[in-house]
Amino acid sequence: MLKTLLGYHDVHVGNIPDDRLLRFIHTNLPGVLPTARQSFDTFKDLFCGYATGEHSYPAFAALIKRRMRGESEDLPEPDLEDEGDSYEQYE
Repeated sequence: MLKTLLGYHDVHVGNIPDDRLLRFIHTNLPGVLPTARQSFDTFKDLFCGYATGEHSYPAFAALIKRRMRGESEDLPEPDLEDEGDSYEQYE
């Protein structure tokens, strides 16, 4: 069974948090926040550009890859063939 998707068993109705949610918020989340915050701060300008429609997903992903590699980001819209991606996989 694939565990990376939201499924029927993940949906709970009610106003009282269950043990699973409380464990996530109090135990799991604090452990990943410092790393997640670092990553967010590194790429937040690109997240904003993607969220506002300034960048398509393939362009956003290419910019992330360029930044991680230390390459110049001041390039024209990436050619998907050069980045090794195909647009169809994002539709």
